[in-house]
Amino acid sequence: MSDDPDHRPDLPSVLNELVRAANRVPLLGDPEKQRLLDLAAYTLKEGRRRVAFSEPENDWDLDEPTFRWRVMSIAVHEHSDDEVQAALLEAAELIRELKIILDAKAEVLGENEREGNA
Repeated sequence: MSDDPDHRPDLPSVLNELVRAANRVPLLGDPEKQRLLDLAAYTLKEGRRRVAFSEPENDWDLDEPTFRWRVMSIAVHEHSDDEVQAALLEAAELIRELKIILDAKAEVLGENEREGNA
């Protein structure tokens, strides 16, 4: 995952992927669960950086979702399908809220491009 603006996660695509996966967690293998949890953490962190919401030291807080998702990703085999599903749905909700903020920021700043491709 890159900090290159041309490789920013597409928020609508990530949202769709997380919700679809959350509805079929029992069918997913551990590597796919890990990928999705890492994608969720990266997407939220990158989006927060873009709205100047998150400082790097916040990423290590035990209550920080991105930290929890990365820890879950590392030991995904120790978590139930229900726990993984809850994490993916939480991620989708936070990323949806982030998209609303980024769209509002673009509108207020008069940017020509909406933040669908965040």
